[in-house]
Amino acid sequence: MTNDELKANYPNVYKDLECGPGWNALIGEVFAIAESHLSKMPGFKFAQIKEKFGGLRMYFDEGDDYIAGAVRLAESVSFRTCEVTGKPGRLFKRGGWVRTLCDEQAELDGFTPVKGG
Repeated sequence: MTNDELKANYPNVYKDLECGPGWNALIGEVFAIAESHLSKMPGFKFAQIKEKFGGLRMYFDEGDDYIAGAVRLAESVSFRTCEVTGKPGRLFKRGGWVRTLCDEQAELDGFTPVKGG
């Protein structure tokens, strides 16, 4: 799913993304849950959606435990999903930068595996 598709499909909760397209499916699932739950969260909005320390981060205002659980699940799964391709991934590093990538993307971008990642 592209950013444009996310914006078109979830206009009430969409927030510009500061991460790669490989996580768009995860983000789309959270957007779908949030849109279906909006009547119970009248002040809800995403404040920021980005990559941080190799994983997805979805910050929001005025949500509830239901949306918090969906966000935590997506953030957890992101550490096993390539941020670029959406394929299964793991943590890689290059200098001080850590990203979750598939083996192929890591090789293309010059990243090496993180031990235990």
